[in-house]
Amino acid sequence: MSRTLLAIALLLLTGSAWAGGVSVLGFEISKTSLDAVKTSVSKKAELTFKGNNRASKGPMYTAPGSAFDIEGLHRVIFVFDDSQTLQCVILTMDKSRFDTVLEHLRAKYTVVASDISPVGRKFVHLHGGTTTIELSAPHMSFEMDVRYLDDAMVEAFDRITSQDKADQDAKEAAKF
Repeated sequence: MSRTLLAIALLLLTGSAWAGGVSVLGFEISKTSLDAVKTSVSKKAELTFKGNNRASKGPMYTAPGSAFDIEGLHRVIFVFDDSQTLQCVILTMDKSRFDTVLEHLRAKYTVVASDISPVGRKFVHLHGGTTTIELSAPHMSFEMDVRYLDDAMVEAFDRITSQDKADQDAKEAAKF
């Protein structure tokens, strides 16, 4: 009986990360439409079309970070699929915010992998529902990215990357 109660308590405490999906800046990954993002963001800043994404096959837009009232946020990239549903949000911000952002995310999502060296690259992979969240702060950079990606987009990106590498290897092999 006590194990059952413990299991229920753990589900209630951690379920919020999975229950309603993953949201960033008020937009839910895999649920929010392009029109909803345009309507909301256009009240604060201009959205700029940046082309179509190979992995999602949908449009990409950028907005200045100053529109979102987050300290150190430089820019935001919104990536949609071909049905104009939000698949990815990339926040580029000051690297000095890494620990604070990680603290906020750890409170909501499960850490899957972490590589944080005192000097050098910092990377943390988190997960919630069907969304992957990555914090990436390259060595010798003043910026970091916080990426929220639908798992299907991650899979598509991995397939494209693998195919590109295989194509490149084949090109090089043909030259020898």
